[in-house]
Amino acid sequence: MLFRLRAFCRNRRVEVLNPHFIGLEHFCLVLLRRTGLFHGRVLLSFHGSDIRNMIQSRGMERWFFRLTLRGADALVPCSEGLAAEIEMFVPECVRQITPVQNGIDSNLFLRSSETGFELPPPLANRPRILNIAAFEYKKGHNVLLNAFHILKESHPRPLLIVAGQVRSLFESTQHLVRDLGLQDDVLLYRDLPHEQAAALLRLCDIFVLSSRWEKGRYGEGLAMVLLEAGAAQKPVVSTLSCGVEEIIRDGETGWVVPPENPAALAQALGEALDNPEEAARRARNLHELVRRDFTWKRAHARYLALAVR
Repeated sequence: MLFRLRAFCRNRRVEVLNPHFIGLEHFCLVLLRRTGLFHGRVLLSFHGSDIRNMIQSRGMERWFFRLTLRGADALVPCSEGLAAEIEMFVPECVRQITPVQNGIDSNLFLRSSETGFELPPPLANRPRILNIAAFEYKKGHNVLLNAFHILKESHPRPLLIVAGQVRSLFESTQHLVRDLGLQDDVLLYRDLPHEQAAALLRLCDIFVLSSRWEKGRYGEGLAMVLLEAGAAQKPVVSTLSCGVEEIIRDGETGWVVPPENPAALAQALGEALDNPEEAARRARNLHELVRRDFTWKRAHARYLALAVR
C-alpha cells in the first residue's frame, strides 16, 4: 500500500494529503510521510464522530490512533470546541491543532431553497418553529419536545416542525409527540431532500437546535444548519453544543441555553416569539457574521496557509 501511495503521489505531483473524518485507515498516510516516501504535508481534518471514536478506543487501536495524530503535520478540527476534544486525546500535539471552521455559500444555499414546497394550508398562518436534525440521541429531540410542551402553556399558537434523516430514534420521537398530546402542534418530516429542508427554513419564523454535548462522547462538530439559518436570516435559539458559541453569541446573534434544560429552552423560545424586533436584530447580526466569517473562501485561505508551511 505504501508503494502504491508513493506512485500515486509522484504521478500526480501531490503536495498535500488531507483526508477528512479520520480513522485507522489513514495511518498509512502518516507512515508514508514518516518513512520519507512522501515529502509533502499531511493534514488530518476532524468533524466530530472521528475524534470521539478515538477518545473511546482502547488497547492497540488507541495506540495506533495516537500514533496517527502525532505523525501528522497539522490536525484540523472544524471548530474551536472540537479542538479542545482533540487536545484531550493528544495533549502533546497542541501545537499541531489549528481549527478551520466550515463555510457556506449563502447565495447558492438560498437559490437551492427556492422550491414549491409548502406547509398544509390549515397550518400556514401559525408561528413556525423549525428544527432540522437527524433523529438520533445527540440531537436532543426529547429535550426539544418537552421544551415545546412547556412553551405551549403560555404560547398556544406556535407550530413545531422537525425534519431530519431517520436514524434510531424516529419512532420514539413519534411516541413522545403522542404522549405529550402534541399531535396537532408538531409536524415530523422524515428524509426530506436537502432543498426541501432548505425551503422549510425559509418558511419558518424561528430556528431551534437542541443538541447535546458531552466532550469525548457526542455532540456537534460545527452545526452546518446554524450557518444555513444565518444565510436565511432567521432568529436562532440553540443549546450549547460543540461549536455553537462560535456562531451563536447569546444576546447578539441569537439565544444560547444550557443543554438538557427544557425549561431554559422554552423560555428562550418564548422570548424570541414575544420580541420580534429583537429576534430580527439578532437574525441580521447572524446573517452578517455568516456572510463575513463563515465562507468557503476564508476556509480555503486557512487550509492553504497550512499546506504551504
